Amino acid sequence: MLTFSIQLNRTQPASEQVVRAVKRAVVSGQLRSGDPFPSVRELSRSLKINPKTAHKSVAALVDEGVLETRPNLGTQVSSGWEANQKEKAVLLNKDIQRLVVDAKLCGLDWKEFLKELETEWKEIE
Repeated sequence: MLTFSIQLNRTQPASEQVVRAVKRAVVSGQLRSGDPFPSVRELSRSLKINPKTAHKSVAALVDEGVLETRPNLGTQVSSGWEANQKEKAVLLNKDIQRLVVDAKLCGLDWKEFLKELETEWKEIE
């Protein structure tokens, strides 16, 4: 069972969406260093994507150091990868965009939006 999911859209290749979702899962702690990662076949089946797309995603994640392959153990989350601040911001970009659009649709102005955001931020701390 996967600890992350994707909602396929036409604005971005599926392989890139998978890479982004896996990185978000690592940054958020849903996937941790040493956790096993599904095989290409399992990833393809679970996400309902082409096996070639799944393979491309896994290869990209290995190349970037997010995942590592170990003989006789399979693929797992790497212990050496950590997103920098810029990458974390990029990973949140779509969520931030969705939040801003929702705030505008609800009629919040910039100051009200920031006030609500700050309130939520402080509640989580």
